[in-house]
Amino acid sequence: MACKLRLHGSVDEVGEMLMGLKESENIKILSESKVYEDRNSDYIRIYLEAEVKE
Repeated sequence: MACKLRLHGSVDEVGEMLMGLKESENIKILSESKVYEDRNSDYIRIYLEAEVKE
Protein backbone atom coordinates (compact mmCIF):
# COMPACT_ATOMS: atom_id res chain seq x y z
CA MET A 1 0.00 0.00 0.00
CA ALA A 2 1.39 3.41 -0.97
CA CYS A 3 1.45 6.61 1.07
CA LYS A 4 1.47 10.15 -0.26
CA LEU A 5 4.08 12.44 1.29
CA ARG A 6 4.83 16.14 1.10
CA LEU A 7 8.33 17.36 1.86
CA HIS A 8 8.41 21.04 2.78
CA GLY A 9 11.38 23.15 3.81
CA SER A 10 14.52 24.82 2.51
CA VAL A 11 16.18 23.49 -0.63
CA ASP A 12 18.90 21.87 1.48
CA GLU A 13 16.45 20.30 3.96
CA VAL A 14 14.19 18.85 1.28
CA GLY A 15 17.17 17.63 -0.75
CA GLU A 16 18.72 15.90 2.26
CA MET A 17 15.46 14.23 3.24
CA LEU A 18 14.75 13.12 -0.33
CA MET A 19 18.22 11.62 -0.65
CA GLY A 20 17.77 9.80 2.66
CA LEU A 21 14.44 8.35 1.55
CA LYS A 22 15.87 7.24 -1.80
CA GLU A 23 18.82 5.54 -0.09
CA SER A 24 16.61 3.77 2.45
CA GLU A 25 16.52 0.00 2.26
CA ASN A 26 12.93 0.00 3.58
CA ILE A 27 11.25 2.63 1.39
CA LYS A 28 10.53 2.57 -2.34
CA ILE A 29 9.71 5.89 -4.05
CA LEU A 30 7.01 5.26 -6.65
CA SER A 31 6.61 8.81 -7.96
CA GLU A 32 8.10 12.24 -7.40
CA SER A 33 6.61 15.60 -8.42
CA LYS A 34 8.45 18.61 -9.69
CA VAL A 35 9.68 21.17 -7.18
CA TYR A 36 7.15 23.85 -6.20
CA GLU A 37 8.29 27.17 -4.73
CA ASP A 38 6.24 28.71 -1.93
CA ARG A 39 4.90 32.20 -2.43
CA ASN A 40 6.46 34.84 -0.18
CA SER A 41 8.92 32.30 1.25
CA ASP A 42 12.29 30.71 0.57
CA TYR A 43 10.81 27.24 1.12
CA ILE A 44 10.00 24.63 -1.49
CA ARG A 45 7.81 21.54 -1.50
CA ILE A 46 7.80 18.27 -3.35
CA TYR A 47 5.20 15.51 -3.38
CA LEU A 48 6.06 11.82 -3.27
CA GLU A 49 4.26 8.52 -3.41
CA ALA A 50 6.12 5.80 -1.52
CA GLU A 51 5.65 2.37 -0.06
CA VAL A 52 7.42 0.13 2.41
CA LYS A 53 9.52 -2.52 0.68
CA GLU A 54 8.61 -6.08 1.53
